[in-house]
Amino acid sequence: MIRALKKVAVTFTLAALLTASSAAVFPASAAGKLTTNVEQSQTNFKKKWDKPWTFDCSGGTGTMIIGYDTWWTHEDYVKDFKTECGNHYAAVKNSINEISYTNTAEEKKYTGKTDIEHYSSPITYYAFWYV
Repeated sequence: MIRALKKVAVTFTLAALLTASSAAVFPASAAGKLTTNVEQSQTNFKKKWDKPWTFDCSGGTGTMIIGYDTWWTHEDYVKDFKTECGNHYAAVKNSINEISYTNTAEEKKYTGKTDIEHYSSPITYYAFWYV
């Protein structure tokens, strides 16, 4: 009985993640072609950290905060993505290929924060924007 409940919970969670991620990947308000040519991997997870990540994008620069937190659970996160390169969003992917996306923000505005449970290294952070 417990195994059956776990399977239903996992199936429901997976369906919810797929629905949420497909909405984030192809938001109705986005205009232009999706570009994703920057990513960064991290392997240092002994204690809490966060740092800015700045990179070049199509016609400008982008910046966001990436990090690892241990306050309540061990989680990897990305937040405050801002770019001059068009509508944009960010994502973080853990070592078991789960991925979580921020909201889509307009050019020169910040995204929110998204986090994902930490299992082990590496963790990959992504920046997406529309041109």
